[in-house]
This record gives sequence, structure tokens and C-alpha cells, in this order.
Amino acid sequence: MLWSELGRATEHQSERVRVLFRNTRLLLLATWGFYPIVYMLPMFGITSASAAVSIQVGYSIADVLAKCGYGLMIYAIARAKSEEDREAAGESIQQRAAMAAAD
Repeated sequence: MLWSELGRATEHQSERVRVLFRNTRLLLLATWGFYPIVYMLPMFGITSASAAVSIQVGYSIADVLAKCGYGLMIYAIARAKSEEDREAAGESIQQRAAMAAAD
């Protein structure tokens, strides 16, 4: 669901924001793909005590990467969109000023 919604949200964005959304989708794929790999560690011959520790460390790494990564990506998207809005507002003010000067 998140993958498709992020894809749909990309359709109406600038190129800069599209790249950030694409990177967010790749981060989603990478971090969520990490969980099944960690879950399968005991199947790779790791003993029970080491497997439990490996699973917890693996899940912790995936959680930190996901939470921090998503936070940074959301911040970057919000910042890019805010800059674009500021630029658009500045252009709008300049256009109004030019129209007022022409009158």
C-alpha cells in the first residue's frame, strides 16, 4: 500500500521531489527487505544463542535505518516542497508588481 501511494504521490511533483520520493521508495524496499533476511539467520547454521542475538541486532539495525532514514527523507521532501512554494510565491509577487507597474 505504501509503495503504491508513494508512487501516486510522485505523479504531481517537480523533478527534484520525484527523485526524493523515488529514493524513499528504495529505502522502503531495502529496510523492509532486511527483516526476512535477519529472520532466516538461524537457517544459515547460526546456533541458538548466537541466532537470538543476531536476530535482535539485525532487527535493531533495520529499525534504526528505517526510522532515521524515513525521517530524513520526509524532512528533505518537506524542505524541497517549501522552497518550491517560496519560489512560486516570489514569482507571483513579482508578476503582480509588474502588472501593477504596467497599469
